Amino acid sequence: MQNSQITADRIKSLAQNKGISVSKLLSDCELNKNAIFTMQSNGYYPRAEALIKIADYLDCSVDYLLGRIDIPNVCKTANIIRVLCKRKGVELADMLKEYDLPPALIYDMENANKIPPMYVLNSLAEYFDVTVDYLLGKEFNYDDVQIARKNAKELSDVMGINFDVLKQKTGADYGTFRTWCDNIQGFGDYFNDKLYLIADLFGISVEQLVGRETHRSDYWAETYYQLDSEDKDKVYDVMQQMLKADKYITSPVVDTGTVAAYGGETKTVEVTEESAKRAAEAAMRLKNKK
Repeated sequence: MQNSQITADRIKSLAQNKGISVSKLLSDCELNKNAIFTMQSNGYYPRAEALIKIADYLDCSVDYLLGRIDIPNVCKTANIIRVLCKRKGVELADMLKEYDLPPALIYDMENANKIPPMYVLNSLAEYFDVTVDYLLGKEFNYDDVQIARKNAKELSDVMGINFDVLKQKTGADYGTFRTWCDNIQGFGDYFNDKLYLIADLFGISVEQLVGRETHRSDYWAETYYQLDSEDKDKVYDVMQQMLKADKYITSPVVDTGTVAAYGGETKTVEVTEESAKRAAEAAMRLKNKK
């Protein structure tokens, strides 16, 4: 049985976990500012299309918002299992066979939104030495934080950082950010429980920051490094011009000569045919990895 109170509570909880205010969520989803209050007091349910918008915005399923299932995103759990296999250096098929789990386990999660029984989740958690909450995407571990540090450092080195934007989005200065990236003992824990701030800084999700999903910046980094040195200088100069003009670059892309700043200005630079070819090849390699 559906309960609008459950839906309202889950929307608020997911928004809080992502560091998003309810008012911003409702505004971004083009919903009435009193929608949550109405759900709690009058048993009101948003229209189906509105629930889909909210689910997409919060990266969860509509079924989770309605209280039908207790895992926000079953596909996320499947992806986490894939990543854990890769980190452990084992093949997914071998792991499933060792634990006598059905070969279609991941397929059912990704395509049928089928949740594994708790005993399966417990077995997987024991095998990977993580918690069930970790498998459900509700928390991050030490390895995730270390990967987030590395990714944040690489992204800042390649894309650059506008100090004012950094302060505005995270409340920290550049020194604090670099100290965290470099994991300086005793001083580098500031962002460990604020990964969503770093993710927002670079315009990616937390899952992408910790390496559990591929993000557009992977495309940017690989294509950038495939450019000829002269073309790299051209692209870098354009990036610096944007930064100086307070056009913060969140997801720049290099293809056949275009440097795009999402949500900001777009500039075009002429690059050699060879560089464009290399960039295209790099994009294909990334596409084939997915």
